Amino acid sequence: MYRNFIEGIFTPAVKLMSQLWYWQKFAVLTVLFTIPVGFALFSFITQIDKSIAFTEKEISGIHYISSIYPLLQDLQQHRGMASLYLRGDVSFLPRLLEKEKNIREDFDLINIKDQEFGKELGTIDTLNTLQKKWAFFEKNYMKLTPKESAGQHTEFISDILAFIGYIGDTSNLILDPDLDSYYLMNTLVNTLPALSENLGQARAFTLSVQDPKKISDGERKDIINYIKIALIADEKIKRDIHVAFEANNSLEAVLGQPMKEMSVSVRSFSSLLDTFVNTNKIEMPLPEYYAFSTTVINSNFSLLESISPSLHDLLHHRTD
Repeated sequence: MYRNFIEGIFTPAVKLMSQLWYWQKFAVLTVLFTIPVGFALFSFITQIDKSIAFTEKEISGIHYISSIYPLLQDLQQHRGMASLYLRGDVSFLPRLLEKEKNIREDFDLINIKDQEFGKELGTIDTLNTLQKKWAFFEKNYMKLTPKESAGQHTEFISDILAFIGYIGDTSNLILDPDLDSYYLMNTLVNTLPALSENLGQARAFTLSVQDPKKISDGERKDIINYIKIALIADEKIKRDIHVAFEANNSLEAVLGQPMKEMSVSVRSFSSLLDTFVNTNKIEMPLPEYYAFSTTVINSNFSLLESISPSLHDLLHHRTD
């Protein structure tokens, strides 16, 4: 019964083929084979096109995010300078004004990137809001106390970090599928900017303590917390980058040394803060402390500057 059923299905096709010339039979078979192969090829090409479009959007995100790092760095430095100036160190006023000029130039650079990628990444409105917020703050921060200034700087910088995270989402970077590029992306978008901000907050907090010659118990607890967060973040960044190295050993030649320098700087800064905690006072002159901590934080941005082109090259290689 089953055999008769099968024969019944194929009987019309057999009769048709028996009536055709050989060239006609070959033509029919060619068409029958071409249809599924063509469909498979079409599906394959469509999937490749989607992957290329996905990766190209990631590349747009890298270009945009990289343009924000100078602003983040300058804002963090402005916060520290403002703390010193509001404490009475008027020698920092020219540097503050120069830094404000740099910040305006940073926004100009970001606006150029926004004109290129803003519509694609959905950043236009947020960038406008950030610029207006900074313009208002720039006019009024000198009326604040050192602690108030540091607090409001920190609030604005948190908006910048959120903006970076938002671009990481809208550009597909957060969804990157490969181990090497994913962990570089996570370091670029999340962990390293967060570490630089923790160190920047520690710098500003120490510069705005009530009495540098006698740190209060509450201030000691805050400094200890900054130390813990910095050391944990340092370990996470090293672990993530090592995963990227294991997935792609060519990265170590480019990123190995900047990563080591960053880690050494973070630990030296943590040791300095630990000295303040143990002695209950800031023995280093505050301008000198600002200069030292700035050098440490700059090592974070040096690593960012190394990771960004490395990730860019990985994604370009994927599209190729």
